[in-house]
Amino acid sequence: MSPKYACSDCTCDGDGVKIATAPHVLVEKSTADAGLLAQVLVSKFYDCLPLYRQEYIFQ
Repeated sequence: MSPKYACSDCTCDGDGVKIATAPHVLVEKSTADAGLLAQVLVSKFYDCLPLYRQEYIFQ
C-alpha cells in the first residue's frame, strides 16, 4: 500500500493529495522483500532445508 500525503496549504499546484508510487515487488500481493525471498531460496536449495522446517525456524 502506498502512503498518501495531503498538502495543508492551498498553494500547491495539484488537488492537495499526493500518492507515492508503490515500490517494485517480486511477488504480486506479497509483503515479502528481496532479502526474505533470497533467504528462503538459499535455505531450500543450498542448505537443503524443507519449507516446513524453515517455517518452524521463522516462528
